[in-house]
Amino acid sequence: MKWSSQSRPQSILGLVLEDKFLRVAFVDLGAAGEAGSPGVSLPFDLERSPPDDLARDLRAALAGLRSRERRCVVGLPADWTVAVSGAAPELSPGDLESLLALEAEKGFPCDPADLQIVRSHQQIGVHHHVTQYGIQTERILRLETVLRAAGLRPASFTLTLAALGPVPTPVEAGQLTVLIGPSTISVAYAVGGGLAQVRALGAGLDDGSSVIRELRITLEEIPADLRSSLSAVTLVGPDESTRSLSSTLAPLSGFTHLTLGSRPMMPEAVPEVLAQRWLRRESELPEFLPPRPSRWKQWLRHTNTRRLGTALAAAAACVLVVIGLFGWQEYRAWSLRQEWSRMKADVEALTAVQERIREYRPWHDTSFTTLSTLKLVTDVFPETGSVTAKSIEIKGHSTVSITGSTRENAALLESLDRLRQRPEVSNLKIEQIRGKSPAQFTFTFQLSRTPRT
Repeated sequence: MKWSSQSRPQSILGLVLEDKFLRVAFVDLGAAGEAGSPGVSLPFDLERSPPDDLARDLRAALAGLRSRERRCVVGLPADWTVAVSGAAPELSPGDLESLLALEAEKGFPCDPADLQIVRSHQQIGVHHHVTQYGIQTERILRLETVLRAAGLRPASFTLTLAALGPVPTPVEAGQLTVLIGPSTISVAYAVGGGLAQVRALGAGLDDGSSVIRELRITLEEIPADLRSSLSAVTLVGPDESTRSLSSTLAPLSGFTHLTLGSRPMMPEAVPEVLAQRWLRRESELPEFLPPRPSRWKQWLRHTNTRRLGTALAAAAACVLVVIGLFGWQEYRAWSLRQEWSRMKADVEALTAVQERIREYRPWHDTSFTTLSTLKLVTDVFPETGSVTAKSIEIKGHSTVSITGSTRENAALLESLDRLRQRPEVSNLKIEQIRGKSPAQFTFTFQLSRTPRT
């Protein structure tokens, strides 16, 4: 259900499903001091427990709250999600939609039709990325059935991490949120106006090396142009747990240049934070609530009166619509044929010019990449001939591999130092040096642009 700024309620129940437990809290922004009631927590194994038993236990837990509110926003765990991420080229909306659907079909481990899919867009400079998050529709419908059997009305199904993390803003500073639960750790990375990564690590605080390894794996899965914008890491969880993990991460070289902060929060407080974030409309949270038919459709489906007349009227309307569509289609086809006849000659001439451009483009390169690379190597090698190149291999105008021999190792090292100082050279690596006099060597480097002549 979509809520406008005027119709969205001022009170809500926050439900968070995590670690086989369901935690519930009530928040009312309309009351003085943001009134609420103490939260409750109950075992909630959606996979193994019968739905009727779960609904009965939930009704009993709700009876202990000082509220009759039955609208609820539900926070889903990170381990429910599967994700597909990729770069989004500049395409028309229709072509981009087709591309994302194809990427979802290839990337998700199941049929996308069986998933509730939410897309998150990230924009860093000219780089546009889209991450698609999917949750099994069957699992969501099972949870919704239990909630409705308990007398609740779900207003939103979202990710708990999305509500606890920073508000996604269209800036390039990336924010990594680490949620420390009783038995699991999950992370979310927000950058460029969207969520680039949500992942459950499944590592406990008793094994700091596992947490570090999983965090590094998570960062490596993020595209490089998004990962490079990471500027801050926020640890959310119990105070003792956040201090322990913070002391583990602080001395690491990969985290020393980041702003490492903590946000103490007990698991019982998470539902209240989720409800407040949703009520205040600070940002659009990922929405996994399945669409429901309108009241008009529900009425048509359940009513039994005048069914035949309604069916005949609908059939007549469909016939008129079909006739009108065919007439409009024929008119449009005639209009397009007339327009094509006027522009056909210009299009054929332009097509011929484009074919000539494609034919001669590979031969029209004024940068002389290969010759410039050979001159670069010649400039850094000594003129005495003590270092000699036997073969030079250039791959894709960017990767250069040189094999040769040298009579003086000092001359070779001096040549490599001069080559390393060139601004267009990067990632210089010595692959091998064998023998003594002469010594055989192989080294490679990357060219970031055409060498200066």
